[in-house]
Amino acid sequence: MTQHLAADSVRIQFQQRIVISGGFIHAETGKITGLLGRNGNGKSSFLQAIFGAIPAEFKSVRVNGEWVPELLSVKGLAAYLPQKAFVPDAFRVKTVFDLYDTNIQALQNLMPELKPLSSQRMDQVSGGERRLIETLLVLFRPVSFVLLDEPFSFLSPVAVERLHELLQQEKTRKGIILTDHRYRSITSISDSLYLLANQRTYLIQHPDELIRWGYLHE
Repeated sequence: MTQHLAADSVRIQFQQRIVISGGFIHAETGKITGLLGRNGNGKSSFLQAIFGAIPAEFKSVRVNGEWVPELLSVKGLAAYLPQKAFVPDAFRVKTVFDLYDTNIQALQNLMPELKPLSSQRMDQVSGGERRLIETLLVLFRPVSFVLLDEPFSFLSPVAVERLHELLQQEKTRKGIILTDHRYRSITSISDSLYLLANQRTYLIQHPDELIRWGYLHE
């Protein structure tokens, strides 16, 4: 059965600065929902507020029509990938996958480049390898929804392509919301697309709207 996640009337303010005054997004299992926006427009804050990692002045988050105060407080509901690295440096890669209930052997079959990393500590892998590992940890969590903030950062073109394939695979089991500065990666993989601009989110139904709202130039 398709599950739905909707967040609306999201208002975020830091001291006297309003970051978002009217944020809305809808996601559902079986689909990838992309979120675009210029740097500093509040994409990360928007995802964090929806997940419950930071407070919002106001927000209404519903799952299947039922109000949920914090996604993070409901076990098995959602997982969030922050921009910054979150796994401690001293942890070995295989140990981390075990802690996250993620089958590293199955992933190694899909991504052979993970095999030589299994016994290494997190501080021994490259920035791109670390980003890929942490993205996979969140993406393959046994939850209904995942929120991914900049999952393609530091990844090689080959790794980005492989991650695209895994995202398409995993969306058959969960709803995915993702944002990234590589807008072509977002537009090419998303089933629905939102733009955060002017402190609000807009559902994009035609590429020309990205020009209209100032995200792209002609």
